[in-house]
Amino acid sequence: MRPVGPWSVVIGLLLGVVRASDKYDFEGEHDKWTTNEDQDRGFKLVKASEARFEPGRPSKDTTLNTSEGHYGYASYDGSEEHFFLKRCLEPTGAQCQLRFNAIMGHEANVFVGTKLKCNCSESVQDTFFYSQLVNGSSADGWVNYNIPIGEHVLTFEVNLFAINQREGSFVAIDDLELVDCETKAVDEVVCPADRPFHCYGTSVCLSLDQRCDLHQDCLCGEDELDKLC
Repeated sequence: MRPVGPWSVVIGLLLGVVRASDKYDFEGEHDKWTTNEDQDRGFKLVKASEARFEPGRPSKDTTLNTSEGHYGYASYDGSEEHFFLKRCLEPTGAQCQLRFNAIMGHEANVFVGTKLKCNCSESVQDTFFYSQLVNGSSADGWVNYNIPIGEHVLTFEVNLFAINQREGSFVAIDDLELVDCETKAVDEVVCPADRPFHCYGTSVCLSLDQRCDLHQDCLCGEDELDKLC
């Protein structure tokens, strides 16, 4: 293996910006928010005019504010947890937040969590990096929630779950929007001569002996990639 000298990694290009036009209002297709492939644990896209068939369900959405509008909905069916939506994002700054409107009835909650990703198809870990349980009440009608997502130095995935704890529990959700989630430039990292290999998104620098040693030292495993070994 040919040795290399000291090098620095500078990633300063903005890879994209989450704009207000990315709002998901359930009135049409949206290719950035996706739902669970297991529909038994997913939510239903419902029309507000059909609310009379399920007690407690809102009779108007928040986008159109009419009975002709749509929203996402999940109710207790013997399973407490229902997957709502997920979306993959590039690294963000500290101001990133998720806004949505929701009604939570009869001991229901919304769980918002993020998972670190090496890319949009591969998770770094099974546990959630950041999570918040949102409590609400159907007596309040539609309520707007602002959930801080914060800074992430790697690609990550936002996940929403409905937690319905008993018979009659339900969650309705509408108008999801990511705000101030501009992609964050990764700070410059200068690795010393004896540890010239940099692990993306971290301050970790490795020696050449740590590459291709069948032990993953970088969070995303780039020190053991086939193209390097």
